[in-house]
Amino acid sequence: MAICYPGPYRVGMSCLAIHLIYDMLNSIKDVACERAFLPSDPTAEVHTLESNIPLSKMDIVGFSLQYETDFINVLRMLINSNIPLRSNSRKEGDPLVVAGGPCATGNPEPLSDFVDLFVVGDAEPVLPRLIDMVAETSRPRARLNELLDVDGLYIPSMNQGSVKRVWVKDLSAASHPTKQIIPHVTGRKELSPVFGETFLVDATRGCGHGCRFCYTGYIGRPYRERATSRLEEIIEKGTKQTGVDKVSLIGSGLSDHSHLVDVCHWIVENAGLKLSLSSLRADSASVELLRILADGGERTLTIAPETGSQSLRNSLNKKITDDDIVQATENAVEAGLRNVKLYFMLGLPGERDEDVQGIISLVKRIEKTGFQSRSIRLSIAPFIPKPHTPFQWFPFAPLSELDSKLKMICSSFGADAKVDVESLDVRWAKIQATLSMADRRAGEVLEYATRAGGTLGAWRRATSEYGNVASFFESSKAPETVLPWDKIQTGVNKEFLKTEMKKALLGEKSPSCLTECSECGAC
Repeated sequence: MAICYPGPYRVGMSCLAIHLIYDMLNSIKDVACERAFLPSDPTAEVHTLESNIPLSKMDIVGFSLQYETDFINVLRMLINSNIPLRSNSRKEGDPLVVAGGPCATGNPEPLSDFVDLFVVGDAEPVLPRLIDMVAETSRPRARLNELLDVDGLYIPSMNQGSVKRVWVKDLSAASHPTKQIIPHVTGRKELSPVFGETFLVDATRGCGHGCRFCYTGYIGRPYRERATSRLEEIIEKGTKQTGVDKVSLIGSGLSDHSHLVDVCHWIVENAGLKLSLSSLRADSASVELLRILADGGERTLTIAPETGSQSLRNSLNKKITDDDIVQATENAVEAGLRNVKLYFMLGLPGERDEDVQGIISLVKRIEKTGFQSRSIRLSIAPFIPKPHTPFQWFPFAPLSELDSKLKMICSSFGADAKVDVESLDVRWAKIQATLSMADRRAGEVLEYATRAGGTLGAWRRATSEYGNVASFFESSKAPETVLPWDKIQTGVNKEFLKTEMKKALLGEKSPSCLTECSECGAC
C-alpha cells in the first residue's frame, strides 16, 4: 500500500495521520506500506519514497484528506501515475483507491467518482479489515460488496444506505507510532517538516466545547484523551528510538487534557525535552503552563479568538471573553514567551463592520501587554460553512464583502511595528467552500480544473464550463434541505444540530459536554 499525502513532503511529514497509518499497517504481517507525496514537478509520475515503486503498481493507494483544496492534488497524482481517474474505469489489476481523513468523514461526495472506498472516522477500527480482504484475494474490486455492511466504510459506486462513522473508544489502549521517521534536512527548508525535528504525540481526539462552526469539534466527538502514564511511556520510547529532543503534543481538545500541566512538566523537567503544543484555549493559558512551555523552548502562544465581538462569540458558542484573551497574552509575556499568533474569521453569519472593528480593538489591547516589534501575528481566514456543524445551513459571504473587511483590518495595522497580518486568498476560500458543501456533480469541475492546471484561472474556466457550482452554499439553506453528506452518520444527531443553529441565531450559548451533557448523541 502507498499512503499518500496530496501535498508537499514537508507538510505531509508534519501530518500525524501519515505516521499513524504508516506504523499501523507496517506492523501487520505481509503488509508493506510506503509513503508518497505530491512531487514538486506537477507533471511527474508519482513513486513511493521507500522503494521508488510507481503508484500504479501498488495494491492499494490511500490518500489522507486534510483540506478540500488538496482534492485537485489527489486527481493530479492519479492522472500522472497512469491510474484510471474514475473508479468505474478501473479494472482488476489497477490499485484500489482509498481515502480517509476529516474531509472523507465530512463530505466525500465531490471525490466519489474517483475514490473506490472511503474510511469514515478513525482508521484504526476498520483499516485492518480492508487490508485482510485485499490480501486474501486477487480480485478485491469484485469483492467490495462484502464490505457494504462494515461500519466506517463508504463505497460510493454501490447502492449503500447510511454509513456510520467509527472511532477509537479507548485512546490509551490504541497503538501509537514510536519509530517515527524524522527528516534530518538541515538547510533544506522545502523538506523540513513544519514542526522541525519533532516527535509527534497524539494526546487527545475530539472536543466537547461545541463551537458551532468547528468541523473537527463535531465529526470528532466524543472527546478522548490518553492517560498520563501512557503518554509518558510513548514519549520516553519514541524520543529514544528517533533520537530527537523535542515533543509536540497534538489534539483539537488539547487544553482539556485532565493532566496537561503535569504532562508538560514531566516532558520538560523530568525528561529534559523541548516542547510545543498544537494550540491552547485562551482560558487555559495559565502562567504556570506557559512558563513550562517557555522552559521547553516554546516562543509563541497560539490562540483562536475567532472574532473581536462578544455577541458573535456567543453565537459561535466560543465561551471565552476579550478579557480571557488579553489575560492569556499578559500571562505569555510574564512567562517569557516572545510572540503571539491569533486566529480570526471574517464573514461570519450576522457579522457587521463594528464586529470587524472589534478585532482591531482587541488586537490594540493586546499590543499594550508588552510584546515587542513584529511579535503579534494575525491569521485571518474567511468563514467557511462545514458539513455536520450547526453552521452548515449558513452561506459563504460574498467576495466583495470579505475583501472590504480584510482591507479594513490590514489598513489599521499597515504601519504597525508590532503586528503582522496574514490572510487566505478569498478566492481560494470560495473554492474550499464549494468543495466543502458540494455534491457529486463537483467531480466534473474538479477534473476539468485539474487538467487545466489547477490555477485560479482553471477554476474560473471550469465553473464557467459546468455552471455555477457555488450556488448551493451562496445562500442560506432551510433546515429541512437534503444535504449531500446526510448519508454520513457521524454520531451527532441532526435535530441537535438544528437546535444549535437556532441558538446561534439568538446568540445563545450551550454547555460544554465535558461538564454537562448536551445530548448530541455522539456518546
